[in-house]
Amino acid sequence: MANYPKEFDDLLQEYLTDGIITAQERNVLLRKAEKLGLDVDEIDLYITAQEQKVEQATDAAVRRKKGQTCPYCGGSVPEFADQCPHCRQHITVEASDELKEIIENLEEALVDFKSGKDFARSKANVEKYMRKAQLYFSSNPKVKTLIEQVKQESEIAEKEAKSEARKKTLIGILTYNKWLTLSVGIVLIIAIGIGIVSILHSGPEYDADKCIYAISKAISKGDITKAEALRTAYLEHHKDPDDPTQWSAKKALAAGSTMITEYYIDNDIFEKAEGSLMYLYVQYQDEIYAKKLVDVYIDKGMLDKAESLIEREMQKRHEDFRDSKDMEVCKMKLANLYLENSDYSKYEQLVIGDKVSPRDIPYLVNLIKQMKKDGKSISEIKVYIDSKIAHAHPDVAFYTYEEEKVYGEARKKLRDELYPVIQVE
Repeated sequence: MANYPKEFDDLLQEYLTDGIITAQERNVLLRKAEKLGLDVDEIDLYITAQEQKVEQATDAAVRRKKGQTCPYCGGSVPEFADQCPHCRQHITVEASDELKEIIENLEEALVDFKSGKDFARSKANVEKYMRKAQLYFSSNPKVKTLIEQVKQESEIAEKEAKSEARKKTLIGILTYNKWLTLSVGIVLIIAIGIGIVSILHSGPEYDADKCIYAISKAISKGDITKAEALRTAYLEHHKDPDDPTQWSAKKALAAGSTMITEYYIDNDIFEKAEGSLMYLYVQYQDEIYAKKLVDVYIDKGMLDKAESLIEREMQKRHEDFRDSKDMEVCKMKLANLYLENSDYSKYEQLVIGDKVSPRDIPYLVNLIKQMKKDGKSISEIKVYIDSKIAHAHPDVAFYTYEEEKVYGEARKKLRDELYPVIQVE
């Protein structure tokens, strides 16, 4: 961790008491750093890192009120529980503290790396903490996202450092060889004329790595509008008549889109979060964040929105012949919640649909057991069972001449399996 004068740190901590560094406060801090002879660029990165630490501490406090977050998979863990209901890992204070320490060390190493301080050592530290995060917490979606962001930023920082080293080498050569300097000057004059177009096309809207880095900086300052504008500008400049869906451009910018989607989910901007999922489709990361969004909806009691998102995402995967395992998990989680709340019709519509067939027997058994638990009479439950038997469909397609036979078999199967649940012969 960098050591800065107490005078500067005291001022920074004073500004951080409300958890936010305004633009005016940042300017005051940078001027102070300049007066103290500190590297202004390095200080700018340090201020951002300290601000993020305060945000993480505030976020952790909020999460502690709601319950815990599993350090292994990122799922919600009920208060006082010692095992994650999602990944079944045992939750310990040591595991959470270790994850927090790894993330803090990784961020500090990245700040040193990007500032150019002891480049080789800083790079080694970044790689070390990335390996530790991947080794112990690779199932945590937030850790996955952080690692992806760090990789992108590290690559950009390394490119810039190498470029700066080449410049210094060239300046050293030119300083000691005047004739070479003159020759290079002539070549540069020619190159300026030839390379004017390249210079005009070197901004983040043309380069995916630069755009991702710019999006990361905008989000770290809470400027999501700028982050969105950067993504839009990049896609606008990479339109391709042969690729109307912009698959290639979206894929190149996937890390930036991941950061934007994370921001919307973490800040409860749900409509924007759902809209941002389409940019992650190219990396098949959309289901990870769709599941995360469904979990947020369920935790907040927004069950209709959760159901709507599940149905939409499952339909999209069905059309594209893609696996929807995570969405199936979300669907059953929501269905069981409906059942616990005795909302039979919602449960039935979500897991069974309009047609009942023998494959739906496990869901019907669960529903009947809940009806018994809720105090429904045997006669009421039998009426419900009989209505399902009367409208039973077979599991598979059939030929016309077999119609009565397969429908009869389906009705018999439901009767044989459901009546014993209420002890009716």
